[in-house]
Amino acid sequence: MRKISFIEVKEILMKIFCFLFILTFVACQFEISEKTIFKGELSKVEKSPQFENIIGEKIRIAEPFAGFPFVYDSLLFFTHPKYRDYSIYCININSGRLHAKYIKKGRGPNEFRNTTPFFQILKNKKGESVSPFMAINEKMYGIFNLDKSIETKQTVFDTIYKEKWDEKCLLPFTYTFSLGNNLVLARNDAAKQFGNEEKYSAPKYLKFSSNTNKPDEEYNIYNEYYNENLGELNMAALASTDRIRPDKKKLAMAMNGVNQLNILDIENGKLKGFLTSGSKGIEDLNKIVDKEKFPFINKCMEVDQNNIYVLNVVQQNGNDNIFENLASNTVNVFDWNGNLVRRIKLSNNIEFFTMDAKRKLLYGVNTAEEAIYRFKL
Repeated sequence: MRKISFIEVKEILMKIFCFLFILTFVACQFEISEKTIFKGELSKVEKSPQFENIIGEKIRIAEPFAGFPFVYDSLLFFTHPKYRDYSIYCININSGRLHAKYIKKGRGPNEFRNTTPFFQILKNKKGESVSPFMAINEKMYGIFNLDKSIETKQTVFDTIYKEKWDEKCLLPFTYTFSLGNNLVLARNDAAKQFGNEEKYSAPKYLKFSSNTNKPDEEYNIYNEYYNENLGELNMAALASTDRIRPDKKKLAMAMNGVNQLNILDIENGKLKGFLTSGSKGIEDLNKIVDKEKFPFINKCMEVDQNNIYVLNVVQQNGNDNIFENLASNTVNVFDWNGNLVRRIKLSNNIEFFTMDAKRKLLYGVNTAEEAIYRFKL
């Protein structure tokens, strides 16, 4: 048996060392690609229920409508920048007629150029239903009194105060939610850093008091991200549709670039992500080489105390405009632990929807058909 020389032993050990080093490096890179973008705990949704088919009915609306819908009782509130005189048009579902217009546009007292849609219903100290909103241009935050405004057909605010968002972030807040006790939860979205074309700030949430207007806590959702092939779409890569649970303890985020649902526990700060089995993850955003094939997925979402309802839109590659043809008839329903509990196939495609949690009704808008459909869940 031939003896192995010292030099041969050294060469073998070097090869083993190099192999282990490469293996470790690759493993580390895989882990980094999974974890450096999303800061939470990521898991895959393995169980997928059978589809339930739900047939909707078309609601006759005699008035023109546009924008994002928000349902309260028998009324639909539409918010859209195209409205010239008022920010919000309110339509009676039963009659199909205009009930009232709210929040006058202008530069006078309690007038604004545009306001954000309503996303949340709260109760004030008198037990009246109210909804928060923001006027971005005027840097104002307000509480709209739904009950009084509906009764009087006039705009009634509970309160309005200055909200200097530009002192907290580069771009206006995408979402603002009331946490009660004068606390506000606001999304600070991705923005290009001044002086650095290849650096974007990471989206995060700020919790602050409306009394002091100073951030009390930050919830970091992602690390900084940049793909040179996406250009300005880097700001949209980590965008999401967000809603807060009625008890104000958890926040849901349906990501627009990947088929992933994030759930933030507001009380303890724990962040979890749920990726639908078979879908590409966040790390695949780095592999996009054609910005016209950006995979816009989740268009709209609503929540109630028990579930999260996500309109799942999967754009086909080759679409020249990523923001066109984003209608779908597929709604995925998750519980607040991230489990996929229902899959619903609607009889009609919709682009936006709003939920009447009390009556278990879903109102969907199809702008191409200029139609509103109602579905019983």
